[in-house]
Amino acid sequence: MTLPINPLDHPDAEVTRSYFCQLTGRSKISAYRHERVDPLWPKPVIRGGRVFYKAIDCKRYLTSVHAQEPTSITALMRSRQLRLPGAAK
Repeated sequence: MTLPINPLDHPDAEVTRSYFCQLTGRSKISAYRHERVDPLWPKPVIRGGRVFYKAIDCKRYLTSVHAQEPTSITALMRSRQLRLPGAAK
């Protein structure tokens, strides 16, 4: 029996900008802006006019972003101070 192999686990694996944008839920233009501003955003690899990211850098970024997000709906409601419509102020 062989174990399933994930090709993205290879240290030299790369993903396209569009695939990484799908994972993060961002558009391509906001990805371009994050490349310039966000120090945690993976560094682009440009080859043949196309943009790629190293898969290991993408995993690192996604892990760090998820660690910073609030995990419970209660924390989210407190941070945004959500109110029901018609509730007293």
